[in-house]
Amino acid sequence: MSENKKDFKDNNQYFSEEDIVSAEETTNKNSSPEQTTLNKNSVPDTETENSNDFLSEIILPTTESDVTVKKNKLTLSDIWFYYKWHVLIVLFFVTIFTVLIVQTVTKEKFDVRMLYAGPVILSDENKTAITDALNQNIDSDYNGDGQKNSELFDLILMTNEEIKEMNDKGVDPYFLNPSFVNDNRETLAVNSMAGDYVIFLIDADYYQNLHDNGAFVTLDSMGITNGTRYDDCALYLNSLDFAKFYTAFHIFPDDTLICVKQLSLNAKNKAAMLWEQNKKYFKTLTEIKLPEGFVPAK
Repeated sequence: MSENKKDFKDNNQYFSEEDIVSAEETTNKNSSPEQTTLNKNSVPDTETENSNDFLSEIILPTTESDVTVKKNKLTLSDIWFYYKWHVLIVLFFVTIFTVLIVQTVTKEKFDVRMLYAGPVILSDENKTAITDALNQNIDSDYNGDGQKNSELFDLILMTNEEIKEMNDKGVDPYFLNPSFVNDNRETLAVNSMAGDYVIFLIDADYYQNLHDNGAFVTLDSMGITNGTRYDDCALYLNSLDFAKFYTAFHIFPDDTLICVKQLSLNAKNKAAMLWEQNKKYFKTLTEIKLPEGFVPAK
């Protein structure tokens, strides 16, 4: 056999490379590129072809234009299905930032900021009556906003026995449970070291621990001479004439104390100025005298 020929074995017969090439040329001549050669006895599988057409058109686009069409057919429901968590997370942060901005812009500025911590549950009417009384004795517009106003922030603090007693009276248990009270204790501790509240009305039981940690200003350093002293930093609220005159303060128990918080270590200029003004206002309250002939209500 010649060196430039190769033998191929198929069905126990030998074919040369030239025979195979000649057969391929004959086949190409008898068929066009656009036609598909079918066996004369074969019958197309119509169901299979239809299924393939459906898959190619709907599920498996084969050209770039087909892919583009599919993308352009995306609906809002498709976007929601694939990106709903992304959308929800973005909406959450947008909402938070919006609320913070609105609160910052619309936040009311107060000349006097007072905090109450104790067992009395103050209604909105109680707090309004107390702040109205405080407003009447503000001698100047401390923050320069054209108004003289005050704020009272209250923290309900009770023992477990007091909570049980109030629940037995039918008071809403949402406001009176150990977890709620513990949260308020933590809030009180934070505000004794930082925060904007300067003048404290506080139950004697909760005052002592804060006092031991140096939370309050001494009365002598402020030149306070009136009222009955509880210790070196606090007065009994009901010993002051202004608390006797304004009935709004009669709601507080006899062991309620009034004192001034120390200036926070990280206080900025505005906070330091507010603290100084409220400290001055505290002294003003202690110097208020009852009108001549006035008989305090019992």
